[in-house]
Amino acid sequence: MATVPATNQNIPTYKPAPSQPLPGWTFHVVEYPGYIKNTENALRTLGGIEAIEKAFTDGLNVLELRYRPTDPFSHPINGDIINTGNLLLKVTRRRKKRKGTKAHSPPMEESPADVKTQIIGTVTKTCRFRAIADYQWIPDQNDPIVQLRRSMHTFEADGIEHFSLANDKGPQENLRNMPPPSFSRIEWPLDYGYRQNFAVVKVLVRQTGNEPPVMKLINRYRRIKFTAITFNKSTQEVPSGPPEGVSLADIPNEALARMRALFQERPIWTRLALHNSMPPAYRNLMKRLMPIHAYVATSGPWRDCWIRYGYDPRRDREARLYQIIDVRFVKTPRAFARAKRLIGVVESAQLVRGRAYNPGEDREASSESELPQSVDANQSDDSHIFDGETFRESGLFQMCDVTDPDLVKMIHSKHFIRSTYDDRDGWFERSHYDAIRDMTKKKIYKLQGKDIEESFEWDEQEAASQAQARAVASQRAAEASAAVSERNDIEQRVKSKVDELMRNLQAAQRGEDEDNPTQEDGEEAEFDYFDVFGEDDDDDE
Repeated sequence: MATVPATNQNIPTYKPAPSQPLPGWTFHVVEYPGYIKNTENALRTLGGIEAIEKAFTDGLNVLELRYRPTDPFSHPINGDIINTGNLLLKVTRRRKKRKGTKAHSPPMEESPADVKTQIIGTVTKTCRFRAIADYQWIPDQNDPIVQLRRSMHTFEADGIEHFSLANDKGPQENLRNMPPPSFSRIEWPLDYGYRQNFAVVKVLVRQTGNEPPVMKLINRYRRIKFTAITFNKSTQEVPSGPPEGVSLADIPNEALARMRALFQERPIWTRLALHNSMPPAYRNLMKRLMPIHAYVATSGPWRDCWIRYGYDPRRDREARLYQIIDVRFVKTPRAFARAKRLIGVVESAQLVRGRAYNPGEDREASSESELPQSVDANQSDDSHIFDGETFRESGLFQMCDVTDPDLVKMIHSKHFIRSTYDDRDGWFERSHYDAIRDMTKKKIYKLQGKDIEESFEWDEQEAASQAQARAVASQRAAEASAAVSERNDIEQRVKSKVDELMRNLQAAQRGEDEDNPTQEDGEEAEFDYFDVFGEDDDDDE
């Protein structure tokens, strides 16, 4: 049989508090941000009783407070109306005055029994002003725009009828700036969290002689600057070694050996490919390791790539496999929730925080689950490889890092290799280089979920024949251009000779030709009338 535990006799018994009936009155409260001395003036800053009643009853949830209610350019402070369950308490305090004293004399000390409280009702809605006040700008009261605004506000017909724009000419001392509807869109203060940088510590530095130590601030995680040699199309000779001042201090020999082995294996790398190929323990030393072993290209077909010292890709056709495929695509935008001044927003209208609108979202939900997931470049060691099946955040790939079968077939084709190096397309024909980039772009768009109607099939023979046809057409166009240029050159030479002959004839007629004067016996001087067409007279005899 279960026993009932005995009650603790040491627990004191308390007298229950008296209960009182709760009145059925309901109230709305406005937490006014200021000391009220005149109730009428306070109501006027809130727009009057009508504005307060409309804000509480119509569901606007916003009540505007203007400290200058008569100024139409005054920016209001927005108060939020929220639902509450508070009690309105009436406190009555009675004071006793001493007999025979004046009215302004201090009252006697009161006792707790002289204070009475009474619950009047419940507060169902409260208007709170917690937002930051907007910037205020008081324009010139004599400005015509200000006077027009005041006349429109008071329905003064004479002021509206006699309004005229100010005729400002030249520089003015008064810029007549009118304030916008709002200066700032931020309503809530930012919790910045001011604190000292955790990387900065205080240390005592010894001084020479008998001087006491000095307290200094030292950054424990100071960034080490690195110097890299750049390379562009105007560079004649590639650098053969690292720049002066490169420090090997605090760099493990294993990290140096690993980076050296990578550049011996492959002369050109992207930074992401090097990052993924290095052990995780040495990835934080990338900025110091890369300038020791390679220089960086700032433009051209190997832009943003690190090239081994002494290796010139402009002289090696095999360097075409290390050229980049740069695809510029638009990432899916993200929506960020910001604190904005939302005036007159009803309660049913809610801000949706999430992903921005994407036209591809109209598809069925099942199709979205079939799309390949994005891979974070910092978490995947193969993020520099494009296989055509996994979406990458980066759009920069080297051709040797492309494993997609369709693109590999295009990259290793022998029909589109140039005989000479080009600053834009490297060792590939321009049409073929653009075709590789277009094919990569289509595949990336396909991975993004966009509709791509064109197929990914590429016929090498057809492309080669088209390239040959374009080459023949280009050669013919070049020959035609050369013929036109030669014809224009001949015409220009003939025209110059004719002009020179005409000048000589005019000079002979005027007697101003000093080089060929008239002979004394009256015979005219012989002029060298050369054949303007470039033919010799002896050939005609």
